[in-house]
Amino acid sequence: MREVDKVTDAASEDVQASALQRGRERLSPFKLPADTAPTWEVELLLSGATLFALMQIPGWLDGHFDTWTARLDGTGVMLLTFGWLYAKIIVYAIIVALLVHLLARGLWVAAVGLRSVHPQGIRWRRLRNGPRFRAAARGRVPHLKALIARSDDISSQMFALAALLVLTTLYSASMTALVALLGWGASQLLFGGDWLLVAIVALGALLSGTQTAGALLDRRAGRDGRRRPRRLRWLSMFFRWMLALPFARLTYSLMLVFTSRVGSIRGTVILMVMMYALIGLAILDLTWSRESPSFGPAAFIAALDGPDVIDPGHYLLLRGGDPRHLSTPYIDAKQIEGDYLQLVIPFQPRRHPQAIEAFCPGVGTALEQARENSGHHFGGERGGPAAEDQAEWSSEAVRIEQAEHAAIAAYLDCATRLHAPRINGERIQGLRLAFLQQADLGQPALVSQLSVRELGRGAHVLSVQRLPAQRRDGLFGAEQERPPAPPLQIRFWK
Repeated sequence: MREVDKVTDAASEDVQASALQRGRERLSPFKLPADTAPTWEVELLLSGATLFALMQIPGWLDGHFDTWTARLDGTGVMLLTFGWLYAKIIVYAIIVALLVHLLARGLWVAAVGLRSVHPQGIRWRRLRNGPRFRAAARGRVPHLKALIARSDDISSQMFALAALLVLTTLYSASMTALVALLGWGASQLLFGGDWLLVAIVALGALLSGTQTAGALLDRRAGRDGRRRPRRLRWLSMFFRWMLALPFARLTYSLMLVFTSRVGSIRGTVILMVMMYALIGLAILDLTWSRESPSFGPAAFIAALDGPDVIDPGHYLLLRGGDPRHLSTPYIDAKQIEGDYLQLVIPFQPRRHPQAIEAFCPGVGTALEQARENSGHHFGGERGGPAAEDQAEWSSEAVRIEQAEHAAIAAYLDCATRLHAPRINGERIQGLRLAFLQQADLGQPALVSQLSVRELGRGAHVLSVQRLPAQRRDGLFGAEQERPPAPPLQIRFWK
């Protein structure tokens, strides 16, 4: 009897549990679709946590780019620019993918919640719209179930798409570095260091053309049934070499899945459009941060220049670390207190040495020679001279140090005459610039203290001659010259 009672009690408990479950189902009749991606909770956590952190990286990259641009010239700036551009593309690819993922997953959550409340979806008979609109909407507006499935698929694929864009960028960067290295070698061996850009462009076109021609030949050979003809053995070697490059296998492992689903041509076009869109976004971001274009009726004020325009870049207290003012000379403030006015002219490694050498021939060469002699003399002998040669070594050190100081003085005197600072159109007596190792934004500069003791109260204008226009070499050696710019004018008050 006790065993029968136990079985009866267990059966009654099962009945009660099933009734409770049926009650819960009546209260909440909707369940998540069985084919929903099981990683949606992790996806939301990852995208939501990293998106806002990644928003800070573009500004961080721009700050370091501006800092190092002020210290490099020539090849260094070119390499820095390429590295910065690829880094920005990677960051923006991840940001855009995560943003689209959040929007798609948010749409998925909204559709799931709406379907749990209204499982039947749209009640077409209760709409007050006309029959033609209802007919068009029935064919165009997706049902909640289809909307849930589509948004779920898009959300799940965004991480793979972001990884594909990142790997494609890294693969492109490695290919660009390889082509640049080969182009540099060809320029050194064949042209003595000249025509570097032409060699890089030619090698890049050759590599791209070979890859395109190889793909077409391989496809044609496959259609004709000649899969491995001897004359096309080089294709197998070329494709194996391409897949052995850094990031190539990882890139193709994702890209081939994508292109095999949407089509080779269509998938390649979509990827190329996305890559160029990211490049355009990075360039637009740089242009916007440098120019800050103005719109509307007052936009002409931003384009004005002269003593009647107050530019924040001309004053240390108003610059605010803005990278647009990297090369702009400035003073302390608009209102001067005291007998001296500090003028700071940022040193531009890409322009100042050439401009000073052109203005004073031989000055830059003499300074480089003096620095080289000083380095050889003071850093060449680790143990120092012998005792019997100490006097001769000391006298030679004094001579080399004096020559270096003289070369620096001549260089700074040339820079002073090149920029020719004036106050109210009059030359400043006894003016001489000096080197400042770190000015605003941590860049080197030329600095001087200008005496304003004799100036009366009121407004005054400090003018600084800009650097002469550079001669730009075209792709095939053609030279272009820009007209010289007028002096920079900074208004201040005493």
